[in-house]
Amino acid sequence: MPAARRFVSINFLLAMAVVLLFYGWLIISGLSETDPNVLRSNRVPLGAAFLSLVELVLLVLYLRRGELIGLVRVFAAILGVIGLIQTVVIPLLNQLLYGSEFPTAAHMLLWYVYGSHLLFALLGISMTRQPLPVSEGQPS
Repeated sequence: MPAARRFVSINFLLAMAVVLLFYGWLIISGLSETDPNVLRSNRVPLGAAFLSLVELVLLVLYLRRGELIGLVRVFAAILGVIGLIQTVVIPLLNQLLYGSEFPTAAHMLLWYVYGSHLLFALLGISMTRQPLPVSEGQPS
């Protein structure tokens, strides 16, 4: 079981790196599609920047040497559930109402990322220093 938990934690870090690269690509490509002549902007860079900030906060909390691992797991679970709902339900409704394409490669990538967040919330451990176990003779 410890090997599986370690794999889930490494996969969580990999998923955060993948999603940060993906959001970076969305920001760059979205800014190039903005047309200042008609005062109309693409809202994708703003959303991607916000989600990148959320992922960076999660990464910083994860790297806090293990003392906040419970908070990280709760935060990862909330982000995973909201992300899966956002990448499944909303695009499915858009497909039914407007005939948009579903699923796309971006949806599948985000399913991996948010699924990894949920899996970490269920099984993950901190890869950094763990708190020492309390022995039976010492007060807690």
